[in-house]
Amino acid sequence: MKKASNKKEKNTEITDKYIPKFKMDIPNKSYEVNKEIFQKRFCELLTKFIEEGHQQKEITEKTGISPASITQYKNGTNVPKGYILENLANYFNVSANYLLGKSDTPTYTFEDINKKIGLSQKAIETLYKLQHNSFDEDINITEEKEISDFYNSQIGILNLILEDSENLLALLQDMKTYKENYEELKQEKTKDKKEKLDFYEYKLTKDFIYFVQKLERK
Repeated sequence: MKKASNKKEKNTEITDKYIPKFKMDIPNKSYEVNKEIFQKRFCELLTKFIEEGHQQKEITEKTGISPASITQYKNGTNVPKGYILENLANYFNVSANYLLGKSDTPTYTFEDINKKIGLSQKAIETLYKLQHNSFDEDINITEEKEISDFYNSQIGILNLILEDSENLLALLQDMKTYKENYEELKQEKTKDKKEKLDFYEYKLTKDFIYFVQKLERK
């Protein structure tokens, strides 16, 4: 009996030792896991890891996951949960949802999205909050949340705007020109200053109305 007790204490020490210092999007509710997807993605990550010159035992050393468990993950007979899943995802620098097959994106941050499409962190946060109606809380863009029915139509309009690349670029160019000329004209002291500003404002408004009318016909 004493031996079993010591074993339990040892396991507790291992679990505590490898608890990560930061949180990820780990499902804490009951969920269905596609074992085939997990097995495939785990094996892909493990193969890449070994091809980079690492050894499998390093995973055990860094995460506390036993060699037997790693073998089960490779064979598709077991799927990690909780902190074990978190440790594994952290180690491979992917999201837990990617390993579980709940996301097709290995990992993404504000910086990743900014490099890909140029949106600022604030713009990304606003889109996320609009999509999920979560304006009064801190957000985690890797977290899976329900899509808001309330803002669904607004998101639809935004998609139409972005999909109409030709007219969107023309409108953005008008906005850029207006901003540049507005800043320049503010410094001028000419008599026709107001007329010029009115002209650029009129052109911008006209192009915007035309753009909206095109959206309505879609």
